[in-house]
Formats: sequence, structure tokens, C-alpha cells
Amino acid sequence: MIRSSIFQGAVIAPEETFGNPALPDTRLGGAGINHSINASVTTFKPKGNKFPTVASLGKEYTNISLDGKIAYNDLPYLLSSLMKTVSPTGATSVKTWTFDKSSKSPDSAKSFTALFGDGETRQNLASGMMLTELGFEFSRDDASLSGAGFAQAIREGASIFSLEVTGSPTGGTFTLTYNEDTTDGIAYNATAAQVAAALAGLDDFSAEEISCLGGPLTEAAVLIIINGHDAIGAAEISASASLTGGTDPAVSVSAGTVTELSDLVIQATDVSIYLADTAAGLSGASALENALTGSWRMSDVWGQFWPLKRGESFTGVLDTDPTAEVKLKVMANADGMALLGKMRKGTSKFIRISAISETKIGATQTPYSFQIDAALKVKNPNEFSDEDGVYAIEWTFDIVHDATWGKATELTVVCSQTAL
Repeated sequence: MIRSSIFQGAVIAPEETFGNPALPDTRLGGAGINHSINASVTTFKPKGNKFPTVASLGKEYTNISLDGKIAYNDLPYLLSSLMKTVSPTGATSVKTWTFDKSSKSPDSAKSFTALFGDGETRQNLASGMMLTELGFEFSRDDASLSGAGFAQAIREGASIFSLEVTGSPTGGTFTLTYNEDTTDGIAYNATAAQVAAALAGLDDFSAEEISCLGGPLTEAAVLIIINGHDAIGAAEISASASLTGGTDPAVSVSAGTVTELSDLVIQATDVSIYLADTAAGLSGASALENALTGSWRMSDVWGQFWPLKRGESFTGVLDTDPTAEVKLKVMANADGMALLGKMRKGTSKFIRISAISETKIGATQTPYSFQIDAALKVKNPNEFSDEDGVYAIEWTFDIVHDATWGKATELTVVCSQTAL
């Protein structure tokens, strides 16, 4: 089968522990996740040779890039990886997710497993996915996002399944069949290693192509990952059980059910921008009448830990020195040029970029919303320019820690996403 570009996508799942794969079950509604292989390969040319004869792999990992629109229900996923892990608050159907970054202590963020492909031809699995950069751009024409990140080295030609034993059996065995080839009997309480060994005994697979995590089966599901093959559907692996004890004991193999997140995205007509001299003052500020474009971006958030230990990729992440900035393009009138005084005095300004949707959530009729607050200092003014006939100036700000507010930036999402 020809692998068509148009059907290539990504399905993700949050990981309980960094780098331990989870069964991908969620497709974002507005953001596209793209991947590529990043490998550091050195070659060596011995004396007396014109051309290299040796190639040596150093570091290998996966580059991640983001593009697309800002969907309200996508934001908890994206910000949980960029900023930190939080618990939402609020009623059952309406959840408020509030994200910030600690200025003086480490943050704990969520890593993800991503499955890239179309489910029919070839797929790549990458665990330990983290966002290191995310930006939001707003204009009267559009609201969009872009970003970047990394993940551990891909498992090429990957398919991933969950093997579960239900009904609390106390004895017995089961078998797994693929391509008319059946495993030896597997104990009802088998470990992940025992399941992997059984599958590796099938003619189509080798031990190097099978990895299993989790278990033992009486306590938790076993995650099965098969590498080096075209996509394998869960229906292609069947289970036959002869179990005893418990209540209606059974064995199942599942690729999970993919949830498509809402594609309700921020419209340009949802957005207003506010400025104030204090964080508290943002609540009473009036929307700017002269704003033309605005953006918020944070980058270089996470670094990779590469121990000198046998393995193909990095094993953890660490806080690095982030870059965070806001850009605001305004009409170069008296209000727009007032920021020149802030720059000359080195004093702070506070911004709020607020998006409030016309769409309401459930019976409470609470609107979907996204709010970005930040403490700023002017970094530099850019050139005067023409913006649809308006004489404009764009100001670039560094996002800074404000001692009174106790933070540098805060992002608040109100949406119907109740959990990751």
C-alpha cells in the first residue's frame, strides 16, 4: 500500500512516568504535531583513504514541531507539557486550568507518548515527548499557534496494544494468535517479560521487535509494542483463554479508542488586549483601542539528560533558562508611544490577552475562554511600519518576574476538558 502524506497524523497520551510509553488515545482538535529524526552521526577517514570508512552514532532523538489553530480543549495538553502539571478546578462540565512557571524552583511537567502515522501503513512511536517552545499569535485576521519540542528516539514501524485480563481469575492460561500462528500457553498472571517471550516465539516476530511493559496481568494491563512492521490492527491479534476462578474471566487485546478533541478554536473576533501598571489593575483595565497584533512565546524551557549509559536516547529532562517574550504592535499615536517612557525608565507594564468564545459550555452557559497575563519590561522598539494603512510600531517585551504578583506569567483556560 502506498503511504499517502495526507493521512499522516499524531495520536498522543500522557505518561505516568517519563519515557514509559502509554497507549495513545487522543487526537488534538486544532494543533498539528509533526516529527523528524535528529541524529548526530560522525564519520571517520583513516589515513590513506580518500573517503570515510566508519560511521558512528552519538545522540539520536526526535524533533517535534507544532502548527495550527488554538483549540480551547487542546490547551491543557500543550500547557501541561510546556509549563507544569496542574489539576483543574470547577464544576463537572466546566473546568478551569491555571498554569504558571516557578521563577526560583523546578517545575514538574507532563510527558507524552505520540504515535505518528495513519494506522494502515507504517507508524512511528515516540515516548518522552515534551514541548520546549510554544507561541500564540493574534491579529484581526487570525489566531494561531506554533511550537517545538523533542521526544526520545522513535520506534520505527510500531504498533501498540493493551493486553488485559479481567474477571479476577485465579488460574489457567491463554494464547495469542497472529497471522494463524499461536503462542504457547501464557499464565493468567503473566509478567510483561513472559508475554514478550511468548510473542517473540511466533514466526513473524523476533525478540528485538517485541517490548512489553506493565503487568503482571492480575494487577495491571501489559502494554505490547511491536516494532519493525507495517501497522498491525488489534483485531489481527486474537486471544483464546482457558481461565479458572473469578467472575466471567476474559482476555482482551485493544489498541484503545481514539478521542477526537473539540475543534472549537479561538477566532480573531474572540480576542481583546489590555494593559495596566499592576497585575491587579488588569481586572479593571479597558480593552486597547489601538492594538493591531499581539503575541506570547516561551522557548528553551526543557533540556535533555544524556547519561553515559547503554541506550539509544536521553533518559530525562531538566529545567533550563527559558526565553519568554511578548510582542505588541499598536498604532503609533499618543497611547502607543507611551510605552517609550516605560522603556526609558525600566518600569514594568502588565498585559492581558483575553479570548472569550461565543460558544458556551453545557447548562452553566459558561463561555470557553483563554487568558494570558504577563509582567513585562520593554526590550526594544521595532521599526515604524505600515499596517493596513495605519502607521504602527511594534514593541518587544521580556516577560519578567514581578515580586508583588509573585510570578512572571499566568495562563488560564476555561473549557470542557476535564482531564488529560
